[in-house]
Amino acid sequence: MTSIAAKQAALTSTSGVAVATVSATTGITVTGGRGGVSTNGAQLRVVSSNSSILTAPSWITWGVNNEDHQAFEYNYLGYLSHFWRASAANPWNESSRVTSTNKWTFFAGIVTPSDARLKQDIEDLPAQECLDVLRQVSAKSYRRSDLSETTRRIGYIAQDVETALNPRPSLANTNVLDTILREVTPGTTETLLTMSYDRMSVILWQCTRAMLTRIEALEQQLEQLSA
Repeated sequence: MTSIAAKQAALTSTSGVAVATVSATTGITVTGGRGGVSTNGAQLRVVSSNSSILTAPSWITWGVNNEDHQAFEYNYLGYLSHFWRASAANPWNESSRVTSTNKWTFFAGIVTPSDARLKQDIEDLPAQECLDVLRQVSAKSYRRSDLSETTRRIGYIAQDVETALNPRPSLANTNVLDTILREVTPGTTETLLTMSYDRMSVILWQCTRAMLTRIEALEQQLEQLSA
């Protein structure tokens, strides 16, 4: 008869299936699965209203490059919080929190890989196309129709941005816009436009550079006239 350990090893090594074992001394141990996250990317989610879980969460772990990285997700009083520490010697830190008002706060910040070695076919964005988008798209003030809130928000309308980007070859079909499915009624979905606000800042950056060039040229002309 094949042992439980052998079956577990086969599952985690060939199928990428997470396997959980229960012990009176070590509690619940989850191995395997989610191999793309780390060498042993198994994760166990805990949702509890008992704050005592904060005192001993170290049993939710995974290893990366022989380091003891640990993290857990904690739901308490309507706040979905995520805690992490780089090693057992470091203190726990709250990295992010989702509140009951649909605000997601990142305490540690967000970074995006931007190394030149990850990019190819690199070109400057045409300043004129970026300026055209700036002229065409107006910032808006609004209230969300899908949320129970009275606070007015500021931002863009994705359809306005789509209309401005599509005719411009360097900006159309980029990662500024995307789509997501939303369930309207059970079994019925609709496609919503989503937008990357941080990518819009790249367009505005190029606009600023273009205007800086014009300002410097005008300043040079004024200096020549006053000389």
